[in-house]
Amino acid sequence: MKYLLKLIIIPIMYLVCFDVTSLGILSIEKASSLVKLLLTIAEIAFYFVIVFLIMLKEGETAYNKLLANNLTRKDMVRTGVVEDIDEKPEYRWWKGGMVGVICCIPLVLLLIFHCIFRNSAGESVFRAISQIAYLPFYCLISPEFKLTEGLYILGNAVTLVIYVVCMGLPFIFGAKKREKVQNGIKEMNKMFHGE
Repeated sequence: MKYLLKLIIIPIMYLVCFDVTSLGILSIEKASSLVKLLLTIAEIAFYFVIVFLIMLKEGETAYNKLLANNLTRKDMVRTGVVEDIDEKPEYRWWKGGMVGVICCIPLVLLLIFHCIFRNSAGESVFRAISQIAYLPFYCLISPEFKLTEGLYILGNAVTLVIYVVCMGLPFIFGAKKREKVQNGIKEMNKMFHGE
């Protein structure tokens, strides 16, 4: 869990920066709703390009750790000497998506609290907190920030799906990219050394 928490720090920091940018977009008085929507789309696209590149690299790094640990395991079997192996940072296909889920835990909790405290003062507080925390996504759904109950719940659902997909897939792609390189190295070794 500590490894996964370490992975989400940078995406969360960037989200905070993009929240501030979204506030700036919302405060543009002379811009039309269409301009605000286009700026928000560009902002979210830029955010996910950053997240994509980070998670792609993390997938490669995790796969490298898996390869290194596999070599250590083979060496332990061959020599009989037992070594301590840190398996937490090893590649597993589900870890990227789990990072996306962890990034959305506050969103899910705020949605639950929003539903629990429906028709009370707490409802608007939890709704406001989640809208501020994940502001770019709410700006995408409603550039004028006039959210109905349905749009609010839709915004939460869309945000959760986007996070899981946009963090899970690049993690897997990074590992597959590294696996392809490793397979190419094995093929070259077979070709040159006949192994």
